[in-house]
Amino acid sequence: MDRFWRAYDQLPVAATTADSLAIIQTRYLDPATPGLRVYMDAAHATAADFLRAIRTHRRHLLAIRPATLTIAIVTAARKLKKAYPASVFPDLYFAIGMFRVGGTQFGNLLYVGAELKCTTSAPPLSELHPDLRGSISPVEAISTVCIHEIVHAQQQLQNS
Repeated sequence: MDRFWRAYDQLPVAATTADSLAIIQTRYLDPATPGLRVYMDAAHATAADFLRAIRTHRRHLLAIRPATLTIAIVTAARKLKKAYPASVFPDLYFAIGMFRVGGTQFGNLLYVGAELKCTTSAPPLSELHPDLRGSISPVEAISTVCIHEIVHAQQQLQNS
């Protein structure tokens, strides 16, 4: 999250689109976590795609910024481990993507799209495609989202 917001904060000083793309590439995408890298590969995403998403969803991103910096799921994970001691917890990554994926499993890691799953209680919906409006959830529900994805991982482990 921090890398995204540092890049985002530098965009207003970019003189050209090329400068904006360079900021996104060097500040956010080049040092990406494994979760963001897998997301970028799966979406065939480029810095231009991220810049387009940022420009299209500016108000939404500003509204969710505080929430993206407060993500916590430890208590919910402990409850799951207590209820199901055989639980295995894959690596879980939060990133701000391109408003396409709320949560999914990529191989042995879990990805949560914070732009959709860390909203405020009254997010600005006008920038979101109507199909996405039902996919958003408030940051207060992030533990539920994460546990949901972790349970899917448990199901795949049992079936393999």
